[in-house]
Amino acid sequence: MARRVGLLTLLGQPMVARASALSATRLPLTPTPRRAAPPRQMCTSAAHDHLIADIQVLPSPAGREGDEFAHVDAAIATIAASGLEHSVHPLGTTVSGPADEVWRTARAAFEACLASGASSEVMLLKVYRGTRTASELRASGGAAAARAVRGEAGAGALAETVDGVEVEVEGEGEYTVERSVLLYPGSRAMPPLVQVPGGFLPLRAVVKPPDVDVLWQWEEARGNTEADCSWASVWPAAAYLAHSIMQQPSLVRGRSVAELGSGLGIAGLTAAKVGARSVTLVDREPLALHCAMSTADLCGLQTGPVPDGSDEAVAFYAHDLEGVVSATVLDWAQLVDNGLVVDVVLASEVLYDPKEAAPLARAVAMLLREGGTLLLTDPAACRVTRARAQLGDALRALGARVDERLVEAPPAGDGWYSLRAGDGMVSAAVPSEPTVLLRAVFDMPPSF
Repeated sequence: MARRVGLLTLLGQPMVARASALSATRLPLTPTPRRAAPPRQMCTSAAHDHLIADIQVLPSPAGREGDEFAHVDAAIATIAASGLEHSVHPLGTTVSGPADEVWRTARAAFEACLASGASSEVMLLKVYRGTRTASELRASGGAAAARAVRGEAGAGALAETVDGVEVEVEGEGEYTVERSVLLYPGSRAMPPLVQVPGGFLPLRAVVKPPDVDVLWQWEEARGNTEADCSWASVWPAAAYLAHSIMQQPSLVRGRSVAELGSGLGIAGLTAAKVGARSVTLVDREPLALHCAMSTADLCGLQTGPVPDGSDEAVAFYAHDLEGVVSATVLDWAQLVDNGLVVDVVLASEVLYDPKEAAPLARAVAMLLREGGTLLLTDPAACRVTRARAQLGDALRALGARVDERLVEAPPAGDGWYSLRAGDGMVSAAVPSEPTVLLRAVFDMPPSF
């Protein structure tokens, strides 16, 4: 099952078309005075004293027993009590008003999450300073998405489609940005896509939507208001897993690998780059796998059939191969008896529902050969209380040896931010959430 974010985030209405003044930043546990209160000289006019902010909080855990979203709700309540114009949408909250008050409200929402009982928290802000109102930005963004869906995206629509990136038009069909490249403007069949630097990864670049907001606008314009758009970003635990594989290639070298809930597939593709014999990406989102396979091709990786025991797969993998990537659109429950058997299973950001722990453990056990290993990264504090503990219990019940350890964070720098948001405009950003690597080994066939 692909990762889910849903109510775990507090994010404003997607605003695709924005002025180049748009910026994004991460509010740390102890914000600097500059972020808490922008210098007065920046507010030289009434228009420039007005801010529109998208606020996203990621507390760990998201809530408490009996109220799994309590800490997120505390942030929402604080914003509502501020008296500022705001709106809560499927992806979160947009706030607008005088600059000082917006910054003060963001800080108060951050502190409300911690006061509610969160053990740690990351806040992401996207800030617009300009003359347009939130309603005008939403209307402009929706119009850009609608044009893409109708197949009317010309150069003007392209400039509006990439969120927070300054697009330069160098000639017909040629579009560049400072650190990312717009590959596709969007249409009814395909969302806007960008190519972002691979950062610390052994990948030249990663193909993805510009960010979650842009993908949501595209899905909404198609009438798909129930879409899971979380795969459009590389989440911290996936970055940790990819970095761990880079640090210890022997975990996957020469082995067959499957990544569950792969999304953009950076962990699996990293495994292919450092010597895995084959990597199969498994996700329920076809567009996520389209992007992942495009990245594989861009990075010079060979693609092939899913090694499911079919005649085609047996003939293909009879040769001495390395780093072959395949993909299959499946939910975990569909992995039973599908023929795919591997040496290593990778997963990250998949523990959002304790009820899924037992089905996930069973899917892993069915996928692994005797002696096979699960490598799963998860925030140390858990997104949902006891979800990882329940997975560990379910794996042990099937006969696995299970252990956990904290893992080293990936390097900081523009590469990570580009992967996360798609625009690469902020330096020194790094996933700072403490993360554990859960390792489960099946020395004997599982006890079903």
